[in-house]
Amino acid sequence: MCPDGLTFCLEGFNRWGDQLLPTGRCVDLTANDTNCGACNTACPGITQGGKSVCRYGKCEMSCHGGRADCNNSEADGCEVDTNSDPRNC
Repeated sequence: MCPDGLTFCLEGFNRWGDQLLPTGRCVDLTANDTNCGACNTACPGITQGGKSVCRYGKCEMSCHGGRADCNNSEADGCEVDTNSDPRNC
């Protein structure tokens, strides 16, 4: 159903006469933020100073310019402003 490297992720069903036909789309599970590593496994989304993105099938923090995740905790996002923090510039 899908080209090489893509996986069909089921999104629902449509009725066609007396049959239910699966609907969905082909996605790259290594780089799709709403299907990361597996169908319907979404990355958390926007956090303080950045957002969670899918890289190689795993959700990772991606900080906006001038921000950094120095404690490696997604709980507080990109907690450091590297433009104004003298210890992290």
